[in-house]
Amino acid sequence: MSSCLSPDCESIDEKLPSSKFDKEFTKKINLEALENAAIYKKLSEFDEKWLQNFYQIFLEYYNSILKESSIDIRNKICRDLNYYTDYVLYLIDEIINHYEQINKRNEFKRFRNNIRYQVKLMFPENENVKCYRDEKEHSFHAYIRKKLDDFCQNRDHLVSSVHSDIGKCDILLKYVKEQYDNFVKDDTCFSENNIQKEKIFHINDRCTLHDIPRTFSFSGCDNHEIQYRIKNIPLCPSEYISIFDNFAYFLSDYVGDIPNLSKIVEYTVYVSVVILGMSILFCILYKFSPLGYFLRNKKIKDEMKQNVNVDIMEMLENSSHYENIQAQNTPYHISYHKIQSS
Repeated sequence: MSSCLSPDCESIDEKLPSSKFDKEFTKKINLEALENAAIYKKLSEFDEKWLQNFYQIFLEYYNSILKESSIDIRNKICRDLNYYTDYVLYLIDEIINHYEQINKRNEFKRFRNNIRYQVKLMFPENENVKCYRDEKEHSFHAYIRKKLDDFCQNRDHLVSSVHSDIGKCDILLKYVKEQYDNFVKDDTCFSENNIQKEKIFHINDRCTLHDIPRTFSFSGCDNHEIQYRIKNIPLCPSEYISIFDNFAYFLSDYVGDIPNLSKIVEYTVYVSVVILGMSILFCILYKFSPLGYFLRNKKIKDEMKQNVNVDIMEMLENSSHYENIQAQNTPYHISYHKIQSS
């Protein structure tokens, strides 16, 4: 999901390096098949062939790092490969959680462990490449960090193009401003103190949400400046943080990634209306139809019969004759031991 929401920004974003990389890489590994398996349990395209293809494409991109002359681009490719590996493992965990059958769960657990092991081998201790496995649990924070990383790469690319064509300053300003508005809203704040302490959203000194002016600024264009609302993102006031708020904030940025979400909502509403309609119809039939009259009368008769039986039982229990009958029907409970032969 792009962090830019307007059509103009999207058209700019599609032509920039990070967007090209993501589109090309995810298409080659057929990430959509894995996402469909995780979300819709469509496992037809997710098998050993998918895994072998993933390994092949991964190695292709890993080896391409050496071809890049820029250290920044090398490091960016390495971070992207780590990110997508974490995301793949996360999706496989989601598939595992779908299955209640132990044998199926174990099958996908082996699948996941195999990927984890193979990927470690694909991040060799290569001093020339200097790209190592940095395994992290995929989370909403990881997604935001990836989008920040993408923005900084695209920003630097546009800045470099401005040096040869000053007319591109308007494009650069527009892109940076729209990205700034998406990352830094009026109510943006960190809900967890460790985000600030551990600098979770810090890629480098020129790419960090902990220093807004440095991240969303650029050189080479005179009279092109952004008015910053804040210099850094503050901690949320404790009275504004709740479990519901955190969950809603987490969910809002993920629902956009779910394909056919509108259809899912439409079907859910349709099914709910049908169930509600059937419930109302049953109540009406029970109250006013001949069948409902019969069921109500039967229920009343059963209750009356049960009450009569209870009264009879109480009368019998108070008679000595009933006590004798009960005693005759009570089995004897005698403890015994087998006689051992001498």
